[in-house]
Order: sequence, then C-alpha cells, then structure tokens
Amino acid sequence: NVLGYILLYISCTIASAGGIGGGGLNVPIFLVLFKFSYEKSVVLSLATVFGNYLIQVIINWRKVHPFNNSRPLIYWEAVLCLLPAQLGGSNIGVIISKILPDTLLLYLALLILIYAFVKTVKKGISIYDKESKELQMNPSLTYRSNNIWQIIKSLVSSNNNQTAYRSVESINNSINDKSTFIGMESSEALLVNENAEKLSYIKKIQLSMFIIWLIYLSIYLSMNETKKCSIGYISLLLAIYPPLGLVVYYGTRYVAEQQKKFPEFVVAGDIDFSTMGYIPAVCAFIIGILCSLLGIGGGELMGPLLLQLKVIPQVSSATTSLMSLFNSSSNVLHYAIIGEIPYILAVSVFAIGILGGLTGRLTAIYITTYLGRASVTIFMLSVVLLTSM
Repeated sequence: NVLGYILLYISCTIASAGGIGGGGLNVPIFLVLFKFSYEKSVVLSLATVFGNYLIQVIINWRKVHPFNNSRPLIYWEAVLCLLPAQLGGSNIGVIISKILPDTLLLYLALLILIYAFVKTVKKGISIYDKESKELQMNPSLTYRSNNIWQIIKSLVSSNNNQTAYRSVESINNSINDKSTFIGMESSEALLVNENAEKLSYIKKIQLSMFIIWLIYLSIYLSMNETKKCSIGYISLLLAIYPPLGLVVYYGTRYVAEQQKKFPEFVVAGDIDFSTMGYIPAVCAFIIGILCSLLGIGGGELMGPLLLQLKVIPQVSSATTSLMSLFNSSSNVLHYAIIGEIPYILAVSVFAIGILGGLTGRLTAIYITTYLGRASVTIFMLSVVLLTSM
C-alpha cells in the first residue's frame, strides 16, 4: 500500500504538470497494487482525479493570460462553447459502451490514445522549435533565479510578472472613484471602461456555466434513480440536450460577437469562433462520446484538441483542468449519492490528488517560466498519454 500511495502521488504530479487528472494512470495502480475490483478502482480514481483538478483550478483561477494581463488564464470562451457539447456527447458514449464488446473498446481506446499522442508530440516539437528561435533572439524571456524566495514568489503570484488579474469588482470600484481619472488620458479612461465591460462578460460566462452544470447534474442524477430504458429514463436523457444545445448555439454566437466587439482582447492562440463556427463544439461532442465510450478522462483528448486549435499550452492546460473538474465532480457526486464511495479511502486518495496536483502544477509553472518554454507542458501531456496506453 505504501508503494501504491507513492506511485499514486507520482502519477498525480506528472498528470498535473500536463494539465490533466491522470485517471488512465490511477486505475492500474488501484488494480495491481491495491488489489481492488475494477469498479472500486474507478471510483477511487475519480476521487483522486477530483482532488487533482480542484487544486489545479484553484492555482490557475487568479492567473492571467501570458499575452494580455486583463484576461484570465482560463479560456472561459472555450469553456462556454465546448463544455456543454462534451457533456452531451458523454451521455451518448455511456449508452454505446453498453452495446459494443469490451475487446473492440480496448483496441479503439489504444488507437485513439496513439493518435492523440502522435499529434501532441508533433505540436510540442513545433512549439519547441519556435521557442528556440525566440530565445535566441531574446534570451531575457527566461526567468532564472537561484534565490528560493524569488522562486516561491514566482509560483504563488497571479502571474510571473507580478501583475495581478483585476476582478470585475476592483475595476468597477476604479470607475466609480472619480479620482482614478484625474490626470488620466481619455484613451486610458476608455480602456478601463472596456476592461470592466469585458470582465463583466467573463462573469456572465462563469455564471452561465455554473447554472448549466447544476441543470446537467440534476438531470444526470435523476437518470440514475430511474429504471433503465423506461419512458421516464428516455425522457430525462432527451431533456439534457435542449439546455446544452441552446448554450452551445447562443454561446458560440455570443463569443463571436464579443470577439468582434473587443478585438483588442483577441490574442494569438484564441479560437476564431466567427470563422470556425460550431466546428470546435462538434469536436468536443465527439470527444465526450469517446471519453465515456472508452473510459478515459476528458483531459487526455480535450488537451490535444485545444492544442490543435492553436490554443497556447498554458491556456490549454488551465482550460482543460477546469472543464475536467466539471466532469469529475458530477461523477463523484453520483457515486456518493448511490453510496458506492468508500469514504475513508476516498478522502485519503483525494488528499493525495491535491498534494500531487499542487506539486505538479507549481513545478510546471516554474519550469516553463525558468526555461521560457511553454512546450514543457505539452511534453508532460505526451508522457501521460504514452503511459496510459
């Protein structure tokens, strides 16, 4: 058991460095070293992953975008457009998984993980080469320090330049305080107002995602209390899709309009929803099906998708962890309600998930900053994909 806990901690650390939970690594540890049944291993893995994702989101919540310190690190626009589609796909995956033979699912999972691994490695090499050229031209992009206090400050600050992400409330207070505008150029004052409007828009997205999560969770839990294949079960299954579909439809349109309204907030690595439309949402829907069908976490496939959509590694990692937190939390609550969680064990592995997630995330932040290479996150994700096969 001691060896199992140590390997579980290492698994969580590596997975967190890549921005995912590491469910594909946790389940074999519970099966082989702890000798648990497959069902119990899955439940405990979910508890571990939940702790891992939770601490990742807490760390990333106040951090800012590398290219615009008026924006959060988490790509909320992508969450709004992709997460509901992924949740909708996961329900279909659960149904299909009951039909297809286990052997076919095993080979399908292996092929998909190999494909995701190859695409992720290629993307990592491409970004690594680009970073090498940039570092040759500007060596100051790295942050090197032997002072342990400076290292700690770089890890716990909102971003590595010590510039905090300003909340909606703080900017609104600045607007209400007339003294803020004394000596300020009109263009600067306009920018403060635009920042407040933009951050209010982010707050709307956050509130919308919380509401849709509650709706999805209530329907999802009700389904598990209803007899399978009954009229009530089918009705609940179908009831999930109108709210999810409406969020994807109007959310994508809304984000596209906001990108046109606030072009100064659109930076390299943003998904151009006005051009791509619903293609990213369709991809997220397919990922939701595959994840439930194959029993793998959303991060293993959502991370590579965001990278292929040219989202920068730091943002992709932070966004993937938040989206996966929504999924893992609903699963943990489901097992808690039906009484299938061994609470003492679950609390212990939950704590290991938090500890490993904290270690991995802070280590990844420091290494990427110290080396000036965000591609480190991609290669860590590749390692998790490889070891999950």
